Amino acid sequence: MGYSPNDLVIAIVGSEFLYRGLWLEHSLILRALRPLFPDNLVESEPNFHIKIMLLSRDSTSNYSVAVEAIALNLNYPRGVVKHVTVSDDVDSVLRTADVVIYGSFLEEQSFPEILTKAMCLEKLVIAPDLSNIRKYVDDRVNGYLFPKEIY
Repeated sequence: MGYSPNDLVIAIVGSEFLYRGLWLEHSLILRALRPLFPDNLVESEPNFHIKIMLLSRDSTSNYSVAVEAIALNLNYPRGVVKHVTVSDDVDSVLRTADVVIYGSFLEEQSFPEILTKAMCLEKLVIAPDLSNIRKYVDDRVNGYLFPKEIY
């Protein structure tokens, strides 16, 4: 996926459904992660190795442009935030990630399949306190982090 073994890769994933609030949820998570990057970081900084992949089902170029605009508006260095579509190899994306953030607040009928895949790959998962997640996951026993609020 073009990342170095020294990179800390954060994958932001969400609901399998497309809905109006998706852009807002992604922008809120990007805003919450922004303090990980120093304000004076320059784009060519060779020793800065945090990368963010934002995975969504929206494969239109408009969504990629929107993600790039949000990242630039939040003063992320160019190239740190990358939009990846589900049509790409999801398993490769999840294998590349060190941390998976479930960025949807949409109550679904069942446990999100993408979180099942991430947990099978033994990834640290951060998710909101939604009933469909809380019902299936015991965060003390399995070692996964499920805080009530992520921002």
